[in-house]
Amino acid sequence: MMSGERVYPIAWHVDYWNYLGWYDGFSHPWISDRQRHYSSVLGLSTIATPTLYVNVTDVSAFGTGPASTAIAARMAVEVTVSTTLWLVSTPDASPLTVAYDVLDAPTGSQLMIVLVERDLSTSVTAGENMGRTLTHENVARTWIQAPDMSGQVDLTVPDDVVRESSSLIGFVQDWSTLHISGATAIHLVE
Repeated sequence: MMSGERVYPIAWHVDYWNYLGWYDGFSHPWISDRQRHYSSVLGLSTIATPTLYVNVTDVSAFGTGPASTAIAARMAVEVTVSTTLWLVSTPDASPLTVAYDVLDAPTGSQLMIVLVERDLSTSVTAGENMGRTLTHENVARTWIQAPDMSGQVDLTVPDDVVRESSSLIGFVQDWSTLHISGATAIHLVE
């Protein structure tokens, strides 16, 4: 999360680079499938990472321009969807029980709840980043698609997650267009 703004970045680590000689411990096949779906919906002939999307606009080095311009444009759009998350369980529970309520979501939208972790790093032992230590923020560690727009879900948290450095991000997205119509976030531990 960015201080004072309603911007909730999520770092989704794909697994299709793991063949380069080092394994990204934050990667997951589902995240690669998610990236492929984005490419398909956007009519791209390839998938490229790293890629930065602000809502549905690609603003990465391969995209249309600086992220700050896209963020400012998106921030100027009035949000009509109300998205609320809160913990029912204690922050150290396993699984976490998360309650949610979404109002005025467009038809066909889904609520995704993502646990992200900050202050992570990886020492790279092979490939183009060999010898470097990469730092990571707001890494998607686990996630769940809510079955409806109001209720609660249990979210299994990986054992190595530092809960004091973690937040829950909920976003409402139309999976057919990729448009995100609302989002919110809460820290796991205040």
